[in-house]
Amino acid sequence: MVKIITDSCADLNEQLYKENNISVIPLFVTLGEDEYLDGVNICPNQIFDYVAKTKVLPKTAARSIEEYKEFFLEALKEGDEVFYTGISSKLSSSFANAKKAVEELGSDKIFVVDSESLSTGIGNLVLLACELAK
Repeated sequence: MVKIITDSCADLNEQLYKENNISVIPLFVTLGEDEYLDGVNICPNQIFDYVAKTKVLPKTAARSIEEYKEFFLEALKEGDEVFYTGISSKLSSSFANAKKAVEELGSDKIFVVDSESLSTGIGNLVLLACELAK
C-alpha cells in the first residue's frame, strides 16, 4: 500500500482526506506576531477575516527537515511506500526540506514530487495519486 501525504495548501475537503486516507502536514501561518499551524489551530475563514480587518497578508513557513523526517517515518508505518506532494518549490522551501529529509533518511520507499502548483492544483495531483495507488 502507498501512503499519500500532502501539505495544508492542498484544497481538499475533510471528507476527501478521510475517504482516501490522506495525511496532511500543516504549514506554519503567521498573522502579525502570532504563529499557527494551518488547519490545526487556525482555519481559512480566520485567515480571511484577519486579512479583511488588517489588510495585511499572512506569511507562511515550511516545516523543518527534521519534522518531515518524522512525518515520513510515521507514514511508513501505515504503508509500504510514501508519496508526498505539496506547495510548489517556486513558492516555498517545503519541497526542498522534504527532499532533503528523504536524502537524510536514505529511504528508497519515499517519493517526493514537486507539484509546481498551489491550492486546487495540488489537490488534483493528490487525488490522482490516490487513484493511481489504488
